[in-house]
Amino acid sequence: MVDAWSAENESNDAKLVKAGDLTACYVILSRRAFGCCGSRRFDQRPDYDRQLDLNKNGALPCSE
Repeated sequence: MVDAWSAENESNDAKLVKAGDLTACYVILSRRAFGCCGSRRFDQRPDYDRQLDLNKNGALPCSE
């Protein structure tokens, strides 16, 4: 896992995903969706990925 974003890290990790060496790579803006005013919990939303513990609407897939 990379803690700090850089264009180089994103590109390298996107290549690793493409090669099958990583299962996923995301630039995470917000790991979990914020629940408010009767909205569904973060883990009950359709964009939630249980394996990554991530709401994908708050993240961007890495690109080369």
